[in-house]
Amino acid sequence: VGSRLKTSRSMEGLGVNLDAKSSLREVIGTKLGLKYLKRFSASEHSDENVRFLEEAHAFHQSSIQKIQEIMLQARSIYDRYINTTGERPVNLSSGAFNAVQNSFLNGGNVEEMLSNLERCEKEVQYMVERDTFKRFKQDIAWDKCTRMAAISKLVALDEVPLDVEVQGAVMTSHANAQGRNVFVKVHLVSNGKTETQKTSACNASKCAWFQILRFKSAPLKNASLIFELGTGVIMCRTIGKAVLPLHKFQESGSLSEVFHLEFTKDKDGKVKLGCQLDVAISYCQEILDQIRNQNKEIVSGANKEENKQQHMEKIEEDSKIK
Repeated sequence: VGSRLKTSRSMEGLGVNLDAKSSLREVIGTKLGLKYLKRFSASEHSDENVRFLEEAHAFHQSSIQKIQEIMLQARSIYDRYINTTGERPVNLSSGAFNAVQNSFLNGGNVEEMLSNLERCEKEVQYMVERDTFKRFKQDIAWDKCTRMAAISKLVALDEVPLDVEVQGAVMTSHANAQGRNVFVKVHLVSNGKTETQKTSACNASKCAWFQILRFKSAPLKNASLIFELGTGVIMCRTIGKAVLPLHKFQESGSLSEVFHLEFTKDKDGKVKLGCQLDVAISYCQEILDQIRNQNKEIVSGANKEENKQQHMEKIEEDSKIK
């Protein structure tokens, strides 16, 4: 007692009085009325008409809601950037400003408001293209933008082929490996799975491998490369370890990046071995070429479609002149 029922779509038609004076729209607007009307029309093999009215009614209601949402979004843009009392008003010509202001103040229709907003958009775009955009292309931010664009498709992939070039290492005298032959094991660890590759051995006094190890399927997220410095031929043992999370390579925004890794003696990575390894991580050239070719095909297709459209528009204009 005293509690109130919450109205929901499923409650429509419950407790609504339908009588002989109820219109068709009123009946269709209730859940129970529509249910029984569809059942009856189906018995007469004419339920397609009622079903059409049902879907058309739902579409009409959703269209009204979408128009209201568009009006709210348009109003938000106007209040923030065009109204003189807005947070950050943009520079507009008096013609564009007056037109869009009148359409909002006079409660113009949606088409008029959107048309005037588009006029403002074109004016601001023209200003940005001549000023801000030119300076942007001369800034270092543009260089990073183009690099990230080049790998944007790679970043979207779950797994990519990677080349891991084990270059060289600087070994100090206290590394306890002087005079020995050393090698590097590289483990790709992801989701409990491990793939391991190994360099050839070289003398610790030089530590110059410059050997590329290819991993055909490397996740860039939630994966790490573990580098183990080993010694020995028959009885091999690990004398140092270094870890590189692959997300660091992804976040670098480069097609290739060199990392300087410090080997440690212990599992916790606190006791340094006295050996720094240089490793270059890069995307395989084959997949880069594949993506570039795909981009060329997309651009070529878009250009052809644009040329075709321009040709059709020219034919249409010529026919009007004639």
